Amino acid sequence: TASATGLLGTADDVDRFSVSVAAGSLAVEATPFWPGPNLDLGLTITDPAGTVIATEAPAFDAAAPAASLRASLTVSVPAGTYTIALEGTGNGIAGSAGASDDGSLGWYSLAVRAQAPGASSPSPSPSAPTPAASASTSGSPSPSAPPPTTPPPTPPPTTQATPDPTPPPSTPDPAPTTPSTPVLVAASPLAITTSVLPRAARRTRYVAQLTASGGTGPRTWRRVRGSLPKGLRLTAGGLVVGTPTVRRSVRLKVRVRDAAGSSATRWIRLRVR
Repeated sequence: TASATGLLGTADDVDRFSVSVAAGSLAVEATPFWPGPNLDLGLTITDPAGTVIATEAPAFDAAAPAASLRASLTVSVPAGTYTIALEGTGNGIAGSAGASDDGSLGWYSLAVRAQAPGASSPSPSPSAPTPAASASTSGSPSPSAPPPTTPPPTPPPTTQATPDPTPPPSTPDPAPTTPSTPVLVAASPLAITTSVLPRAARRTRYVAQLTASGGTGPRTWRRVRGSLPKGLRLTAGGLVVGTPTVRRSVRLKVRVRDAAGSSATRWIRLRVR
């Protein structure tokens, strides 16, 4: 079992952890700190390709309000590295339609357990038997037994076997198996690393790649403010391509979104000479 703690400090916070496990069962449980939690947790698990395989955000239950704030998932997974995302929601707050997540903030604890198919907890080894204590008695010691009156019989002669010169092949001991222990690693936040694109030339074919770091899985790009020089366009894969037809310097704001739904924005510059 691996565990971690964290803080969701704003309504936009999404905390991500990566965990590498062997094939088997992956159980994840997130719980707000008690007493007095003010955090309603939503939980998502994505596979190594960035595809969401499970999500949980319990609805409000008047009979068990504290349980409404927790989130837990158990899924069967092949071996790989998975991403666990935690965020505040409004589903577990009183009200059948849920509520805004603006105030769903606070500290939480996260527990992750991985178990291979058919694995079970090892049984303790039996204790070695304890020899019984010898009883002692008071008084004089017993006299020694008299020597035998007849000599012991002579044992028959034995014939020593000739050892086989070729020893049998030895069977190697099986390699010891160890249970799969998940290791939680906090995923780095998504961020755009490009600030200035390479200079372009008018009437010359142009290709430049926007770059980003962190996040989970494949990324999708789009322009949110400003415009590119005529003849250029931004693809969903983050490529600025085309043949500019005018000399111009521009600033535009772009957004990148990853497979887990996290996004980042940044202003970038491009000059066509």
